[in-house]
Amino acid sequence: MSRAIAFSAALLVGWGFYAAIRADEPVAGPPSLPPSASASPEQVEIESRLRQPVMIDLVEVSLESAVAQIAERNGIDLRLDARGLADAVVDPNVLVTFKTNRPLPLTDALQLMLKDYELTAVPANGVILITSREKEERMLMTRIYPVEDIVGGGLAYGADRYRASLGPLLRVIQDTIQPDSWDCNSGVGAVQPFFVNGGWTLVISNTYRVQTEVATLLADLRAVRHENRVIPRTRTIVP
Repeated sequence: MSRAIAFSAALLVGWGFYAAIRADEPVAGPPSLPPSASASPEQVEIESRLRQPVMIDLVEVSLESAVAQIAERNGIDLRLDARGLADAVVDPNVLVTFKTNRPLPLTDALQLMLKDYELTAVPANGVILITSREKEERMLMTRIYPVEDIVGGGLAYGADRYRASLGPLLRVIQDTIQPDSWDCNSGVGAVQPFFVNGGWTLVISNTYRVQTEVATLLADLRAVRHENRVIPRTRTIVP
């Protein structure tokens, strides 16, 4: 059994994160990403809007029209990336039919609508850009995650504490969240532990989609550690 499968099984079976979702309940959005000094107010706002629940009901409208309707109805700046569409060989006039059965976070609704076209939605420069999955892989952002309250310990425990706490956390992240995206698996994303102000942090460079999955995983682990109970996941990440 591969490391990725083993760690996935541990998360699924041991912690029971993937509980069934009631159809009549809105799906909770991802937690907000850690603030970045380089993020503009527009970027912070657009990331916040991506977490808000929306309803979408489209029947055979062009992708271009679908994007315009979603943008207008939700008051967001949503744009098609012509070069990204060309990379994915997608015509902006392709007909789209998509309906949400319950309110979903905007980021999840867009990913579901776009996945059949190998497209994705990425916050960039204060707008939400519809582009190719291939181009998304080159659009990296860096965020810093304090994890001392999850792993415990610190430099006083030396290398043994590192191996016992941070090592497994790094492997869980890299083996269960889009494994091919990390540099240890020939990807471009990177995670580096750093000791600052008496505690461990993780400096992570990867795509927005990966960052939201990391933030969700850490929030779940934090809840389990501090509340000593199993927290069912309320989101399904679109592959």
